[in-house]
Amino acid sequence: YNLVRDATMERHPEDDILSHYCVKQAVAELSGVVPIVHDMCVNTCLAFTGPFAHLDVCPRCGESCWDAKKSKPMQKVPRQTFDTFPVGPQLQALWCHPDHVKKMRWCEEHTQK
Repeated sequence: YNLVRDATMERHPEDDILSHYCVKQAVAELSGVVPIVHDMCVNTCLAFTGPFAHLDVCPRCGESCWDAKKSKPMQKVPRQTFDTFPVGPQLQALWCHPDHVKKMRWCEEHTQK
């Protein structure tokens, strides 16, 4: 996202495109849905979660999980991350608005006829 944003901003500096971080913050603020961030292999082999959470090196490709340039002795910075959005809070947010409730009940109402 940021690479495309940076290229667009270089070509069209008058456009105001939010950074990925700002977009994530805005979504969290507006919806109340906060992503869960997971560390992952830089080659997208696996996520360092569950049984792999304790690993520092990818067992598949041998790449380190941590960014050597950005990490400090007491604070490791992952080379790559991915976000998951839990479905529970998303559904709760949908049920809070009357228009969305009506849309979600449409299928049930029309299949009973």
